[in-house]
Amino acid sequence: MKLILTGDISLSSIDIKSFAIDKKILDVFANSDVVFGNQENPVTSETKRNGSLVVNLKSGKDSIDILKNFDVLSLCNNHIFDYGEKGMSDTINYLKLNNIACYGTGKNIKEAVKPYFDHKNKLCFFSATRWFNAKKNKAGTASFKAIEKEFNKFKKDGYFNIYTPHWGYEYITTPPPDVRRHAKKMIDIGVDLIAGTHPHILQGFEKYKDKYIFYSLGNLIFHDKHMKPRQNKELIDKTVILILNITDNKVDKADFLPVNITNSGLSEAGDQFNAKDLLDKLSSPLLRPYKEYLKIYYDSTLISSKQNDGVRARLIKEKKGADRIKSLYLNIKQATVQDIFNKFYALFFYRIMNKL
Repeated sequence: MKLILTGDISLSSIDIKSFAIDKKILDVFANSDVVFGNQENPVTSETKRNGSLVVNLKSGKDSIDILKNFDVLSLCNNHIFDYGEKGMSDTINYLKLNNIACYGTGKNIKEAVKPYFDHKNKLCFFSATRWFNAKKNKAGTASFKAIEKEFNKFKKDGYFNIYTPHWGYEYITTPPPDVRRHAKKMIDIGVDLIAGTHPHILQGFEKYKDKYIFYSLGNLIFHDKHMKPRQNKELIDKTVILILNITDNKVDKADFLPVNITNSGLSEAGDQFNAKDLLDKLSSPLLRPYKEYLKIYYDSTLISSKQNDGVRARLIKEKKGADRIKSLYLNIKQATVQDIFNKFYALFFYRIMNKL
């Protein structure tokens, strides 16, 4: 069974009619059994934005023409509620009408944690994130805590379990310590493959108990006009499509297709860069002694935190009245707290650990 894994998708700021995907990429998709992606923006005609957010993404129903290239999409991310519950439910309905499976969100926690079972290929897809988590009577996404609790209840014998968490920190190439701990915990309880999303650039991978953990698949289609990274700029227009052969519930072969990303389309990169060499390079911090790995991670988060502070301040300033207050509160509660945490540890490593 051939499984294709791709990264973050937002069709919010592209010209749907002119956007082109290279024939070689389409052939890879067509010659596979299942193609996966992480659909970030809601597909909706809803005009009422979620005013508490800094950035609101969406695309119209014409974007389904691009999404038809995928068999299954995760909706478990920080943008699926950019246009509220209506935007989320519209997305699910449009995908179902076009025979595209989806999972990771719903009208309540029971729906959000429900996996997608591909019975033909005996695959189980499920996800979790820290944003907009559902409750008993509240729409939202699956939380990490809920997935850890529910996984052993919904997993089926003989199925290959694929976990696609939306996690980590944007525009850095090294996954956080808590992400690595959670990944290994999920494999300990029976997950067969992990393919993460959210950082918007590629991160490295490692194997644990002979099972792959791909920490970030990067972007596939995502024109983010708000973020201009201070670091890793050379990775913004590069991604890798994973081509995995699965036999007897094990990945027996992994191939890596290098892809160039532009606002007008996707093209196979040929010999412009070697996908496996790039992923191996990004994986090298994970092989270092733990103290060295931590320093690499926190060095990079210090740079990203400074950048994020500036972007959030500018975008919050553009909002008015109650929307500005809601947006400021949400960012203090979520992302800004993470920035403060990362800054504290980064400075700790700079000022104390370097003196040891």
